[in-house]
Amino acid sequence: MSDPTGTDGECSDDSSKSNGAEKKKRKRGPQPSPFDKKATDRFHDAISRHITINHKCRMADWRQEFRKLRKHNGVSEDDIKAAINWYAVHMSDDWAPQAHSAKTFREKYVNGQIPAAMKRQANGNDKVNQEQHDIFEQALKEIENEK
Repeated sequence: MSDPTGTDGECSDDSSKSNGAEKKKRKRGPQPSPFDKKATDRFHDAISRHITINHKCRMADWRQEFRKLRKHNGVSEDDIKAAINWYAVHMSDDWAPQAHSAKTFREKYVNGQIPAAMKRQANGNDKVNQEQHDIFEQALKEIENEK
């Protein structure tokens, strides 16, 4: 049975349309900036180093989330960059908020979870982490000495 359009499933060259004016134009919203693209790439890289992402991420949606964080929520590029860099280092810490997508990162930044965790870590949690690190190093040395 043949195709009712007469093309038998092949692509047409649109020569029957008047100079392409009838093509539907895709509606496009505000476009992400180069910063949003870099932030998305950095965040995706940080997450994929710690967890296995079993699905294909819609990176365009992630870029829009970083654009919203800047434009709608009024967060500066420097603050976003600092938060992503902080999150890349601390995302596997027990006390760090879990955000495995740009949407949850934005939500947790806006509701204050990520800035609060950054502040807690900066206000003395480093001392605790250093003490834990020293205890761990001492335990390793003791184990090596026992061998």
